[in-house]
Amino acid sequence: MKRAFTMIELLVVVVILGLLAALIFPMFAQARGAAYKASCLSNSREIALASVMYMQDNDDRLFPYGYYEGAKYRTWWGDLNTGEPEAAFIFPYTKSGAIRGCPSARDLPNDAPHTYTMGYGMNFRLFYRYPPEREPIGFRTVSGGEIQRPAETVLGGDSGRWDPIRNSVITTPFTLGDSSSYHFHARHAGDRANVTWLDGHASSPALYFHTASLGTGDNTVDPETLRIYRLGDLLK
Repeated sequence: MKRAFTMIELLVVVVILGLLAALIFPMFAQARGAAYKASCLSNSREIALASVMYMQDNDDRLFPYGYYEGAKYRTWWGDLNTGEPEAAFIFPYTKSGAIRGCPSARDLPNDAPHTYTMGYGMNFRLFYRYPPEREPIGFRTVSGGEIQRPAETVLGGDSGRWDPIRNSVITTPFTLGDSSSYHFHARHAGDRANVTWLDGHASSPALYFHTASLGTGDNTVDPETLRIYRLGDLLK
C-alpha cells in the first residue's frame, strides 16, 4: 500500500514551490520588461525614420502640431477625435498604427477625452515658431536647415504628464510645473526613456529627477510627485 504524504511533507513542498516562484517570477518580469523596451525602441526608430522621410518630401520641414482637415484633426499619430491612425502625418511612411503605442505604456492612467494611451511625444519646440516669424498656429514648423546639430536635437520619445499621465507632446523643463505640460517618462529599467533624434536615430538614455519643486502657485509640482510618475529630463 502506498504511503500518503504527511502534512509536514506537503508543507515542505508548498514552501519549496513558493521559493521557486519567488526566484522565477522576477526573472520573467525582467525578461518581459526587456522585451517591451526593445519593442518600444524599435517603434521609436520607425517613428524617427518616418519623420525624416516626411521632411524629405515636404521641403525639409517637420509636420505641424496638428490642424483640422474636414472633420478630422490630424496629428503626427492620427485623428485626435477618433484615434484613427490613417490620419497620422507619418502614416504613409509606416503603413501601420501599431508603432505609435509603447507596450510599457498600456496601463498608464488617462482620464482625458480624445486622448489615447500611446506613450510617445514629440518635441513641442520643433512645431512652432515665435514672433515675429510665426505663421498661423499649427502650420509653421522648424526647417531641417535651421537645426545645426540634428543628431543632438530631440525629436521625441517616451513621454508623460504629471497629472494625469498623458502623451503626444514633450515640453521643456521650465513648463513641467504646468498641469497641461508633458515630459520624458522613465518607464524602462534603470530610469531610462527611449528617445528619438532629428537625424533619425533612437537611443535609451538615463533620466535625472528634479530635487526642487517646479512651477508656481497652483501648478507647483514637488520632486516626490515627479519620482512617483517617473518624469524627468535627459542627463546633462
